[in-house]
Amino acid sequence: MINIPIIKYSVDWWYTLHQPASFTLTSRPAMPTEMWLPLVIMVLGFYSFLLP
Repeated sequence: MINIPIIKYSVDWWYTLHQPASFTLTSRPAMPTEMWLPLVIMVLGFYSFLLP
């Protein structure tokens, strides 16, 4: 249980070791639209393919 917050906040605590978060709930994506739009479309397609 103690390890879960460490894993979640490791991106913020050790920012030199990890890429910053690309998607957050409170702000715009850090990725350009040309990159995240196909990503969202593929994720939705993947889920619709796997769900019965």
